[in-house]
Amino acid sequence: MTLTLSCALATSLQSHEHARVAEDLGYTRAFFYDSPALYPDVWVELCRAAERTDRIGLGPGVLIPSLRHPLVAASAIGTLVALAGEDRVVIGVGSGFTGRLAMGQRPLPWRDVARYVAAVKAFGG
Repeated sequence: MTLTLSCALATSLQSHEHARVAEDLGYTRAFFYDSPALYPDVWVELCRAAERTDRIGLGPGVLIPSLRHPLVAASAIGTLVALAGEDRVVIGVGSGFTGRLAMGQRPLPWRDVARYVAAVKAFGG
């Protein structure tokens, strides 16, 4: 059995450097938090990391469907794929449990998450 390690990072203006260090340490993936109220834009920082790394998988951990239109998400995914390569991009999608509860909203039903993923895929994401 081979052990693989992934890390989750609070997105910051230094995330590209954190991903580079994680790659040097042998991590398989680096996920950046998608929390626009708290952190810089996740897609900008993922693209910066793609330009400064060679092997580590990159992606948001996790996208919340209520934050972005599916076309916007698909476009961002496509940009990251163009920079990093399809084999390095991993997209996590969630119901917004923590973030939505913090704003007094219920998490999205999983059927809504599934519809969002299907829409993102239909737009080419």
